[in-house]
Amino acid sequence: MPGVEGITMRKAAPADAPFIGRLYEDGLAGGHYRSLGMPAAQAIEAMIRQPRFSVASGADILGVFAQFVLIEQDGRPVGFLAQRVDGTLDPGVVELWFFSIVEEARKQGIARHVLHTMCEDMRRDPRNRGLFARCFTPSTAMVHLLKKAGFRKVRSTRDRTDWQLRWRP
Repeated sequence: MPGVEGITMRKAAPADAPFIGRLYEDGLAGGHYRSLGMPAAQAIEAMIRQPRFSVASGADILGVFAQFVLIEQDGRPVGFLAQRVDGTLDPGVVELWFFSIVEEARKQGIARHVLHTMCEDMRRDPRNRGLFARCFTPSTAMVHLLKKAGFRKVRSTRDRTDWQLRWRP
C-alpha cells in the first residue's frame, strides 16, 4: 500500500498529553469514547508515564499495558492511537484502544496508512496473533476503516460493535 507523504509515528511523551487529551475530549463529545473518570489530558499523561497499571474487572484485578503513539505529518501532530493489552483479551491479541485524527487531516488516507503500518509491524512479531477494536455506534468512519482493513465483526450490542483481525490462530 502506498504511504501518505510525511507520516511518522512515535511513542507519545508526557508533553504530548495535552494534544492527545484534546483529541480524546473531542471523541468523547462525539460519543466515540467513554469517560476516563478524570480530565483526559491528566489521565493520558498518567498512562504515558506509567503504561502498566491495574484495573478491576469484576472480582479480578487485571494487569493492563497501554502504549500511546503520536501520529505526525511533516513533524506536526495530526493524531494518536493507543494500543492496549490486558487479561480480558486472548493471549497475543492487542486492542486498538483509541484512534483519532484531527478534523483538518481527515479523508487524506492517514488513518488507513497508520492502521496498515501498525498491522504490518504487528504481523512481523510471532507473539502477535491479531488485533481487536471496539466501536461505539456513532463511529461510522472507524467501522468503514476496519472493514477496509479486513476486520470482521465478532460481537454486537445496542451501543457497540467488536471487530477482530486475526493473522494467526
